[in-house]
Amino acid sequence: MKKVLTIIPHALVYLLFCISCSLSPVSLAGNSVVHVISVGLNYEKSAVTTLYGAPHDASEIAACLYSIYSEKGLPVAVNLIVPDGGDGSAAGIEKLVRETVAGEEDLLVFYFSGHGSVDSKGFFLAADETEESPMYSRLYVESLIEAVKEKSCPSVLILDSCYSGSAEIGNTYTSTIEDALKNIFEETPTLKVALICSSEPEQVSYMSSLLNEDGQIEKHSLFTMRVLEVLGWVHSSSAQTEIKIDGEIKKVFGYQGRKVGKTSVRELYEACLTGWESERQRPLTNRTSVPVLLIP
Repeated sequence: MKKVLTIIPHALVYLLFCISCSLSPVSLAGNSVVHVISVGLNYEKSAVTTLYGAPHDASEIAACLYSIYSEKGLPVAVNLIVPDGGDGSAAGIEKLVRETVAGEEDLLVFYFSGHGSVDSKGFFLAADETEESPMYSRLYVESLIEAVKEKSCPSVLILDSCYSGSAEIGNTYTSTIEDALKNIFEETPTLKVALICSSEPEQVSYMSSLLNEDGQIEKHSLFTMRVLEVLGWVHSSSAQTEIKIDGEIKKVFGYQGRKVGKTSVRELYEACLTGWESERQRPLTNRTSVPVLLIP
C-alpha cells in the first residue's frame, strides 16, 4: 500500500509537469505590431573576411517577414541595417533594440547575418568598426538578450554567424519534478525569448550561393537560404518587393511566393532541419516556457 500511495503523487506531479510543458503558444492579437530589426553586415571596409551575401540575407528576411505580416493585416515596423543604411556599430544596434517601443501584445524579431566569435567576455556579434574598434565593434549577445528581455512582448532572435550556438538564453523546462511544481504554482518570470542560431557553439557558419528564378547567382548564407525557403520566399533579380522603412519605400529583389500558415519558432526550426544536409554546420534552438508564435 505504501508503494501505491507513493506512486500516485508522483504520477500526479508528472501529469502537472506535462501540462506545464504543453502550454498554448504566445500569439498575436489583432492590434499587435510586429517590430523587425534586420542586420546584415559585409565588413567590406574592415580587415576581416568580407561577407558579400550578408546584406542580401538581411534585406530579404526583412522583405519576407514584411510581406507575410502585411498579408495577415498586421502592422509592421521595419529597421534594416545594411552597409548603405543604418548604424551598424555594436552601440548603434543595441541602442536600436533598447529604444524599440513594444507593447505586451506585440512581437519583436531580431535577425543578424555576419561574423560572430567568442572571447573572455563571451559570445559576440561582430558589428561595424568604430574609431575605438577599427576592425569591428563587439555586440555581446548576453547584453543583447538582456535588452530584449526588457520588453514585455515575446521576442525572436535569429542569429546567423559562426559559433552562434554559444548564445544560450536558457532552458526553462526543468529537469526535476520539484522544480516543475515550483514553476506551476509560483510566480516565476516567463521566458518568451525564442532563439534560432545557425550553428553549434564550436561550428562555423558557411556562406553559399544559389540560382534565382532568372538564372542569376545570388550569394547567401547557407542557414538563411533554408529559412527563406521554408517561409516561401522566391529569389529573383527582376521581381521586387516594396517595404516601408520609416515612411520611405525600399525595394528588395525577390518576392513572397506563397502564403504561410501559423508557425511557431520551434516549428520553423524543425522545418529548417528537414532535409538539412550539411554535417559541418547544424542549427540550434532554445526551449521557452511557452511556445513563441512567429507567424500567426
